[in-house]
Amino acid sequence: MTLRKKLPIVAATLSLSFSLGLFSAIPQTVLAGPEDRRAMFGETHLHTNLSFDAFVFGNRNGPDAAYDFAKGKAITHPLGFDMKIRVPLDFQAVTDHAAYLGMVPAMFDPNSAVANHRVAEGLRAAKTASERRLAFGALLPYIGQQIEDDLLDMNIVRDTWSEIKASADRNNEPGKFTTFIGYEYTSSQDTFENLHRNVIFRGGAPKEPYSRLISKNPENLWRWMDSLRAQGMDSIAIPHNSNGSDGYMFSDKTYDGGEIDADYSALRMRNEPIVEISQVKGTSETHPLQSPNDEFASFEIMPYQIATWNDSRIDGSYVRQAYRRGLEMQAQG
Repeated sequence: MTLRKKLPIVAATLSLSFSLGLFSAIPQTVLAGPEDRRAMFGETHLHTNLSFDAFVFGNRNGPDAAYDFAKGKAITHPLGFDMKIRVPLDFQAVTDHAAYLGMVPAMFDPNSAVANHRVAEGLRAAKTASERRLAFGALLPYIGQQIEDDLLDMNIVRDTWSEIKASADRNNEPGKFTTFIGYEYTSSQDTFENLHRNVIFRGGAPKEPYSRLISKNPENLWRWMDSLRAQGMDSIAIPHNSNGSDGYMFSDKTYDGGEIDADYSALRMRNEPIVEISQVKGTSETHPLQSPNDEFASFEIMPYQIATWNDSRIDGSYVRQAYRRGLEMQAQG
């Protein structure tokens, strides 16, 4: 794995890039400036057929096709038509869900042992949208760790992760298009409040990703990232769709309800220096009730928890308030 030398540039501009429409592929006029201040545009949250949800709902494109699309090549939409981005991106990370990575595609392989799992038949038989929703619902107790797990095969997960890493290497074009190895860590509280992070590696990556099946506490993810950094594998975690976190993403308490202290703050900042502020499932920058004098504060507000009609609490879910809360904590010492 070669070092992705553009990461410092990407990290410095990512929050700004989201606010400028990172995923819109609309040409932007950028004034020339020093090389280390050049705005770049890319994708840090993207699922392929290796994610359980994307596969169930019809995506059969893998990581190579995802990178082709980012580079401006045409790929086939799940509904059968060709699609092509208008302006190629500068960088991309494929971030499939670490939990049950590659497991659903394996259920469609008759030579795989998991093809005989009791949920596999329903997944293979699902053809209509309603049937797919029911099949997806059968997976959720496993994803949510609500039943004893007899589905997970870590050999499949590791092989799939190796495929993701190899695809990133194949598609990296230094000076033209930068690929990053990554995945999505899908943490939550007890009822699926969204605490997801996209974990992006600068260069080399471990043998397997750290998933919610190991721990739902993001602090343990950060400690794992620290341990990898000590081995020479640097990475960052990017909070994703905090607007749907029901106030937990930027709470004034730790995941377990403890007090935030200097050690917690240093641990989080070391591993989570940037944040996503806008995505197809709503903006996370601010809310009209928090920024009443900002005429753009109502842009793309999605007031629910992800994949539900449950209201997501405003307090603790938006980035501007998190910045303010952090400054207040700093001032208090």
